[in-house]
Amino acid sequence: MVRTNKTEILAKIYDYFDIAIANLPVSYGNGPRLATKGAALAYKSRIALYMGDYATAATAAKACMDLGVYQLHTNYGDLFLPTTRNSKETVFDIPRNKDLDVILNPRSAQKVVPRTLGGYGQEQPTWQLLAVYQCTDGLLIDESPLF
Repeated sequence: MVRTNKTEILAKIYDYFDIAIANLPVSYGNGPRLATKGAALAYKSRIALYMGDYATAATAAKACMDLGVYQLHTNYGDLFLPTTRNSKETVFDIPRNKDLDVILNPRSAQKVVPRTLGGYGQEQPTWQLLAVYQCTDGLLIDESPLF
């Protein structure tokens, strides 16, 4: 079996992102943040970073920022509250709310619904990421009796 060269595969991935970037809208209004031009640019930048292609990553990220659609949320802690679900910081979002029965494509969306709400929790942060957060007592969560 002959393996396809990594650069050839990456070029094809970039082509797919470029098609999406050319054809997706900048936004869908005030609704959920689904697949948009900005999301395609952000994901292209992300894959380029993973592959060590920093020039492409920078170009795609800059193009995403230049859309003028996204901005950092003013308070990081508030970003995870239900009241900030359509924050300008959110680039791509799969809307879901078990209580309101708002789930796009429940079969595929179940894997991104937290385990505490009946999902698989596959898309949740790793323990390593979670463990770097501090409780209100200043201790890391795996050291604090508050967790």
